[in-house]
Amino acid sequence: MDLATFSFYFAVGCSQLLIIPILIGLCRRRSLSKALWVFWCFLVGAFILPNISIGLAFKGIHNHFMNYFDSLNVVVLLGYYFKILFEGHSPAKWISYIIGAGVAMLFMDGFWLSGFSEVNGFSGSAINFMVLVLAFLYLKYSFSSPDSYLQEPNVYICIGLLVAFFAEFVFSLFKEKLLHTDATYRVYFEMANLKYFFKLIAIFLYSLSFKKAIR
Repeated sequence: MDLATFSFYFAVGCSQLLIIPILIGLCRRRSLSKALWVFWCFLVGAFILPNISIGLAFKGIHNHFMNYFDSLNVVVLLGYYFKILFEGHSPAKWISYIIGAGVAMLFMDGFWLSGFSEVNGFSGSAINFMVLVLAFLYLKYSFSSPDSYLQEPNVYICIGLLVAFFAEFVFSLFKEKLLHTDATYRVYFEMANLKYFFKLIAIFLYSLSFKKAIR
């Protein structure tokens, strides 16, 4: 099995494991806060969209345009998730503008920069960086709180987002260039495998967060 084939099946396997926190959240739906419900909806989108992309790849259909839907899921639902988390704090008033800017960048990337036939390197990197900043800010607020942050489900989610989106951010910076050069094609798949390894850690943390949910 060559590296590209291994990477494809590794990505498929990791994508399916996202069903675990989705099912845990569904089983504990009575305990979920509004923020956790929004995050659960994000996970459903993050599960469905890659599987559509995988189905297209199996049929030999060019699927790079699916990256735009992945990023749209991130900027809208995770943006709204953080807006709820920061309610009553100064970052909340800026998040609506951040969501709008993210959506605008997606359209600009699709119609004028990369094109929908290519991966959205510019907008994807910007949106991933947005998630990193917001997750870091929430953890900063949480760790400075006198309450026990280890019992707070959203702390585990934000740690998971930092892990997953740091890998995604680094990958999104280089994936467009790596795909178009024979010499770096192998590096692309090695980075993709590392990205999905970090995603496995994040999936564990998401599952743990739903287990700790107490309304």
